[in-house]
Amino acid sequence: MLVCEKITELIIGAADKVHRELESVYEVCLAHEISERGLRVQKQVDVPIRYDDC
Repeated sequence: MLVCEKITELIIGAADKVHRELESVYEVCLAHEISERGLRVQKQVDVPIRYDDC
């Protein structure tokens, strides 16, 4: 594996970990900010999705 590819893999792995760890914090903070602006917020609402004829 080339050095650049290994560095890229490490950076993407680190970014993915941070995203997974902070995603719920981001959701809570965003919901707070939206409700502070007078809007009603619902989190984690089920949404029907069609993907690839499934």
